[in-house]
Amino acid sequence: MKLAKHLQLEVSLFERMINNVTLFYQQLRPSASHMKLAKHFQLEVSLFERMINNVRLPATETVRVSHEASEALPAGGDHQQLRPSASHMKLAKHFQLEVSLFERMINNGIHSRRLSVQHRMRPEIAALICPHIYPELENHPSVYDFPDVKGMTKNLYFYSHEFKEEESNKYTHLNGVKITVVDNYQGEESKIILLSLVRNNEENKIGFLGTANRICVALSRAKHGFYIFGNIDTLKANSELWRNIATTLETNTSLGTNLTMQKLEDFKKVPEGGCLLPCDVKLPKCGHKCLLLCHGYDREHLTVATKCTLKCER
Repeated sequence: MKLAKHLQLEVSLFERMINNVTLFYQQLRPSASHMKLAKHFQLEVSLFERMINNVRLPATETVRVSHEASEALPAGGDHQQLRPSASHMKLAKHFQLEVSLFERMINNGIHSRRLSVQHRMRPEIAALICPHIYPELENHPSVYDFPDVKGMTKNLYFYSHEFKEEESNKYTHLNGVKITVVDNYQGEESKIILLSLVRNNEENKIGFLGTANRICVALSRAKHGFYIFGNIDTLKANSELWRNIATTLETNTSLGTNLTMQKLEDFKKVPEGGCLLPCDVKLPKCGHKCLLLCHGYDREHLTVATKCTLKCER
């Protein structure tokens, strides 16, 4: 009963919005109401995005219903990025539950077109995935004008080390820094990324770092600067893809055991890591303005690092 009322409301709202629209767009998160809406509106085109992570029966049912109600059903995704995850590993392995609906369509020869121009990464970063993962990928002219990373001699560097992996809670100095695992960063990007590959153990196993989809996502998030930390010898010993990537890094002199920075004088020009303009943000606790120069840390002004230094009753 609740579903019927909810659907009636959605239909009413949709009717106001799409009087002259022939395209229905949605990121594929299937539900009963989605399927009923697709069937209710006889639109010419239903466009689905993010089909790479959908493998469940409701997703295929949504596509089936939409196909019945539309003349065309274009879908968007990238089957070479992260696959959907299954909670039961044996079922996933034996019944290919980690193959997305989009990848199944590609594997079955359904007509597809790949975007051939990338607008995100500076050319030397893009070279890590092209041609090793994407055979043909052109750089948009805009990526050639990206600024260099201040204070660094290289915009791309793989720092190879032999420190063994371990769990630790010692890195409190990283509080406030955005840290996330690769699986949660698909679809995201940042100007500068530090990538820790972690795997460096006595067994010389690299785990998920041997999966091309994860490598693809990990190496394609950075825009201006990209600094990778890991054991390149272990990676090369376990993966042909990493051997090819290492060759590209070596060719660009971006692989080694010494990460060189600019002169110390250059860092003195940016004492707080930002520009030389005052921050001037109003502090949340007392209302005084932040007296620091532009700083890249604690932008919410919630820690002692940006505590008010004025005579303040609060």
